[in-house]
Amino acid sequence: MQSPRRLGWALAALVGAGCAGDLNQGPDGGGTAQDGAMDDGSAASSGSGGDSGASGNGGDAGGAAVGGGAATGGAGGGSANGGMGGASGLGGGISGFGGDGMPCAPLRCEDVGANCGTIPDGCGGVLRCGTCVGGQRCERTSNTCQDVTDVCEEAGLDCGVAEDACGQPVLCGGCETGEVCNASSGTCGECQPIECGGACGEIPDGCGGTIECEVCGQDEACDAIAQQCAPCEPTTCDAEGAACGTISNGCGGTLNCDSGGGGCDDDQVCLNNTCRRPPPPDECVAQMVDCGRIRSSCTNQAIECGNCPQGEICVDNVCTACVPVECDELGMECGDLDDGCGGTLHCGQCPSLERCYNGNCCVPRVCDDTIECGDAPDGCGGTLHCGDCPGDNEICGYGGAANVCGVCTPRTCEANQCGNLGSDGCGGTLVCPDCPTGEYCNLPGAANICTACTPRECEPGQCGNLGPNSDGCGGVLMCGDCTGQDEICGAFAANVCGVCFPKTMCDSDDCGIAPDGCGGTINCGNCDPGTRCNLAANVCEPCTALSCSAQGKQCGQVSDQCGGIAVCAGCPNPNDVCRNDNTCCSPATMCAMRRCGTEPDGCGGNVDCGDCPGPTQVCRQNGTCCTPKTVCDASCGMEPDGCGGMLDCGECSLGRCYQGTCCIPLTCVNNCDYSGPDNCGSTIQCQPCVPD
Repeated sequence: MQSPRRLGWALAALVGAGCAGDLNQGPDGGGTAQDGAMDDGSAASSGSGGDSGASGNGGDAGGAAVGGGAATGGAGGGSANGGMGGASGLGGGISGFGGDGMPCAPLRCEDVGANCGTIPDGCGGVLRCGTCVGGQRCERTSNTCQDVTDVCEEAGLDCGVAEDACGQPVLCGGCETGEVCNASSGTCGECQPIECGGACGEIPDGCGGTIECEVCGQDEACDAIAQQCAPCEPTTCDAEGAACGTISNGCGGTLNCDSGGGGCDDDQVCLNNTCRRPPPPDECVAQMVDCGRIRSSCTNQAIECGNCPQGEICVDNVCTACVPVECDELGMECGDLDDGCGGTLHCGQCPSLERCYNGNCCVPRVCDDTIECGDAPDGCGGTLHCGDCPGDNEICGYGGAANVCGVCTPRTCEANQCGNLGSDGCGGTLVCPDCPTGEYCNLPGAANICTACTPRECEPGQCGNLGPNSDGCGGVLMCGDCTGQDEICGAFAANVCGVCFPKTMCDSDDCGIAPDGCGGTINCGNCDPGTRCNLAANVCEPCTALSCSAQGKQCGQVSDQCGGIAVCAGCPNPNDVCRNDNTCCSPATMCAMRRCGTEPDGCGGNVDCGDCPGPTQVCRQNGTCCTPKTVCDASCGMEPDGCGGMLDCGECSLGRCYQGTCCIPLTCVNNCDYSGPDNCGSTIQCQPCVPD
């Protein structure tokens, strides 16, 4: 159903019907019905033709009003012809049918020469005819892109402000010193002070000064708002029905109706001392929408059309009455959820020991003979924690029965075994003792077996780390540093000491940090202009400086690959950004996937998607709005609020919290020789009973 406020913005047409023709005469029957629309948006019916006129024609259907449906053609009188079907109004369906009425054919922008802005399509819809570029503006009457001077000329203005087709201001220039712009005619001229014209008190003269007007008589006061003399009759904001703004106090002063509990809410404005929803921008009216965000048909910029009042939601940018869902409709008996209108539906709580799961109360399973150990689903969306198996060598699930304890016999070390043998077959690790002196574990071909071995020693002249298993018994042979003067380990052969004479001067074409031949480096400096250093060979070689375009770069500064800097031209559009890779990017200005928070703009920045509409709603990580739960289904502990947060459900005064319920665990008092679950998520092992 269409919003009542939206109908208030449309022009209401008269509702009427044509008169029937005379019963005994032959002229035409009913006249054409006047255009009209009922309050609910239905079209007015036309008049009927004369019942028995010899040649009377049925009355034509009225043109549909804004928001109306299709009108119905008038009935023909006798052998008369049926009237023509009425045209659909804006928002209506196809045209009505008369005697031989045809469906409505919508206009195209090119049919009327429009290339920008928004125009009606003649069949109840709206056409967006494009946007203007290059500083041009969309002219209001022709919906064509024109220079600013042409827009002002079309409006007949030499000065002041004109409006384009989207209601945006176009400045038409100012006046010379000593002249003012006549707002009604749009022409410059000398300022002519206004006259009092029956006003009283001090009033502006329209040229920056004031004039003194009539002084009121005895028992009269000059009304501060109307500037007219009237008997003094004190009044109040309540008496005048003023909810906001400033009014006359009836005796020459004013009353501030915003104070003392008055004033408008944050989402309202004061119009004629009444709090109302702000009227939407002209572009929103032109596109027949009244809420949410749209794109301007003139500039393609985002336009906010406002929010809907309480009890309505924005559907396809139109405020529509919203009826909150009920728990019974959804088959819910517990929990909270969104009511579909921005509020929260509370469907109640479950009895003790039950939990709300998928909107229904559920009794969770407990640990018993079928679930003795480990974790398992509790049947109500939670997890049942039944702990470890109590007995020695018992393993949860051993033998193939899930969550049931089974006895397992672990492996043991055999003779001469050593080191970590991995699993013991029962969930543990089998680690065997170290080997005795003179024997080594894990020699080649003897994994985890102790084997006798004599490690080798360093030979004369050997140095450094000889690598894994270099001692022949699984160890590393470390032969230390070289001791001779100018000796270096590995100068001519790996791990052998030798005398090395390092390079001290670079060759003429050397560059960069080059090896000195003895394990060190030598700095050979930079290359001459027109050459660059081949770092792999540390040799200068000729090069050609590369421009930005040759490197596929558009903006910023980059190396010319020859020791210099190339300055790029920059991005073509003023809103573009230069990315780290020196390429231009046009960032998004509106969110495409998210309703709140921020969204990447595609250029390394973020777009602000705004806040959630509901006062208690939160923005989730996926960019959707969510109304969090405020009342726990559980009796204790922590519970998800449905929006990524947690609710603190309090602590237990007795016992402990188990699966959201306060639970008193089973103890060994009066339960000797018992071994098993304590009914609160753990297990107990009680002492054997002592005979009396």
